[in-house]
Amino acid sequence: MSTDQATEFGVAKTTIITVPRESNVVQRRQSLTPEQVMDATVLHESGRSLSQIAEQQSLKQDTIRLALKAAGVKLRPASGATIPV
Repeated sequence: MSTDQATEFGVAKTTIITVPRESNVVQRRQSLTPEQVMDATVLHESGRSLSQIAEQQSLKQDTIRLALKAAGVKLRPASGATIPV
């Protein structure tokens, strides 16, 4: 979409992306692709932390957490979290 807008207005794609960001326009979150969710699921089930997965996919940890939760993946307790007895 931003490529189409850039072409329409005769500006660079980065301009279309940068101007709203610099003007503090709230943008909606982009959901993960099914492939990204599958990759994150495999990484999580192999023992990677949400932080590690997020860093690898250049996303926020909460984005990964919400996507995995929505996909029905059972999440492990956060590192350092105490489990009630």
